[in-house]
Amino acid sequence: MRNWIDNLLETNKDKAVRVISLNFSKLQQVFPPELLTKAKVVTVTNKVPIPPISDIGLLELAEIEHMDMAGITYKDFLFIKQAYRTES
Repeated sequence: MRNWIDNLLETNKDKAVRVISLNFSKLQQVFPPELLTKAKVVTVTNKVPIPPISDIGLLELAEIEHMDMAGITYKDFLFIKQAYRTES
């Protein structure tokens, strides 16, 4: 799982933008600048990337692979659907 996540982040690092650069003023009132500088967003147009849970034998969690999520976080990367990339 860690390798899958690390590969995903490496593959998408050039698409990522720092949250602080989005100029969401309300977020800046709640979260420290260090966090908003470190956190990155990758906008996706289709499904957010979900690890191959059933392939590694976690069948009790396999439903997650089929969920239509708006976003998901791995380490300091947030993968979010375009329609949800708003401050709210």
